[in-house]
Amino acid sequence: RSTCKNNLKQLGLGMHNYNGTHSTYPYGVRHAGDNNALHERECWAQQLLPFIDQAPLYNKYSADTTKNIWNVPKAISAVIIPVYMCPSDPSSPGFNYADLFEGNYTGCAGSTPIKMNDTNPNNVKMNGILYLQSRTRIRDIVDGSSNTIMHSESIIRGSSGADWGSAGHYWGGGRWGGGLFTTLEPPNTTIPDEHNTCKSTTWPLAPCTAVGSTTQIQNYARSNHIGGAHCLLADGAVRFISSNVDRATFQALGTRASGEVLGEF
Repeated sequence: RSTCKNNLKQLGLGMHNYNGTHSTYPYGVRHAGDNNALHERECWAQQLLPFIDQAPLYNKYSADTTKNIWNVPKAISAVIIPVYMCPSDPSSPGFNYADLFEGNYTGCAGSTPIKMNDTNPNNVKMNGILYLQSRTRIRDIVDGSSNTIMHSESIIRGSSGADWGSAGHYWGGGRWGGGLFTTLEPPNTTIPDEHNTCKSTTWPLAPCTAVGSTTQIQNYARSNHIGGAHCLLADGAVRFISSNVDRATFQALGTRASGEVLGEF
């Protein structure tokens, strides 16, 4: 658990350094069709690379001229990034059916199902920090940085097969919400994630339902730790949040400016 916690702390430091450079947090996902010719559908995981001691990999990625991130050379997209991995997950590092690296940490989109596949930012805006086309600033976190989740753990389904929207599917799956999660349900809920497609529908601790949706998905916070999951707060602190946390409290932790009164967590 300590390594997993430290990895999230490193992500938090990277997020704050990114903000210090760009005066905003990275977008959760950049949609295809936003008039950028390169790396459509990338998510926060690629943008954060130079801020988590992965500058050499980021330099290769930046020099690549691929339009769709799905087609970025495997010499880049299959590289294992240790800080994105929880050692308690026996399936980590994960690789999807196209041999692209998958990690264990997802950004908090908010407290509702994750919206996707719409080029109009007004249609996909959510109440968390990281979502499709998000450009969240520190001042936007009105609820307070110590009361707002930025990232959490996820479980990698180790089986083969298509996994559009699967948590931790950073390369190519970003467009489908693979780098994001929602606080709609508490950590390690028995309610299945809902994706366009699932590598497995019965994976231990990470059930999944393939709904075929192209407009929204649901990834929940999940871990192989007993009793809960680590969550990175916007102030950089990492908390282990119980699976028994009050549902309304966990939902409130996923929002940046909803003004809820939080219970214990």
